[in-house]
Amino acid sequence: MEGESLEQWLPRREERQARKVGRLRAGTLAQGPPRGAHVAPDAPRLISRWDGHTWRPVAVVADLAQARAVLRAARNGLRATPATGGDSGAAPPPATAADRREARLRALPDE
Repeated sequence: MEGESLEQWLPRREERQARKVGRLRAGTLAQGPPRGAHVAPDAPRLISRWDGHTWRPVAVVADLAQARAVLRAARNGLRATPATGGDSGAAPPPATAADRREARLRALPDE
């Protein structure tokens, strides 16, 4: 049998697994089999963290937009507090086009 030995493979595998510890993922809490995130955007999401052996539940957020905000904050190294749907102290990004338009209008100077 060709390939690397177990002694060469094992340290590489352990290093790869260690890099994944702390990683977050969001899963849909809806009826039926697991589906793509876009299928039920208004369904609540379970935020889970990889501890090196299994995915541990961290929090539940209201919908896909909040889940993405939590995952984005974690990916950017910001302190995410998914239990409250918060982030590093800034407001989460607006979820819909109407919300974004309203935020832009609020940001315009008063005439």
